[in-house]
Amino acid sequence: MAGQSGTHRLVPAPWARVRQSQLEVAALDTAPGCLRLHAKLMLGEWGIADLSDTAELLVSELVTNAVQAPAPRSPAGPSAECSCVELRLTVDDRAVVIEVWDGYPAPPPRPSLPDASALSGRGLFLVQQLSHRWGFYYPALPGSRDVRGSGRFRFAPVPVPPESRSLTGKVVWCEVLRTTDIPTAVQAIASPR
Repeated sequence: MAGQSGTHRLVPAPWARVRQSQLEVAALDTAPGCLRLHAKLMLGEWGIADLSDTAELLVSELVTNAVQAPAPRSPAGPSAECSCVELRLTVDDRAVVIEVWDGYPAPPPRPSLPDASALSGRGLFLVQQLSHRWGFYYPALPGSRDVRGSGRFRFAPVPVPPESRSLTGKVVWCEVLRTTDIPTAVQAIASPR
């Protein structure tokens, strides 16, 4: 897992066509389903519906973690700014990058082999198994200069100090190669019985 900004930058070839979609929703229990449907529709529109099952599962797991993360508190009480999650999909000829922002600055837990009898706890393990690579980063501070990207997904030109991470939240991302074949063993883990 990578934890430094910029480690997942999609660097398309000069001839590659890059498509991007971004959607913010309230951090409610319905957010994973809404953003999963958005991912499915966008990948279908972009002509890569063959990746939609994998992408939907990854979006669902990342958004579920974001929704379940505790909302940070400002001195004046819960921040309305932090009561949402945001999804960004970036696609080029080589890969699909899924990024999910939430306002909780703590890094995601390290994935471990889930207990077969547990009803939850498979999320990041599935992300690790189904994606080519994954990680997280802290976006640039509001008002930073020399940053690229948009909104909450702006890359920080330098690492964000721990005391400022509550202002930026975090982005958990994963990359799925467009030629990836999902092993049968992983499909069995992803499908609850």
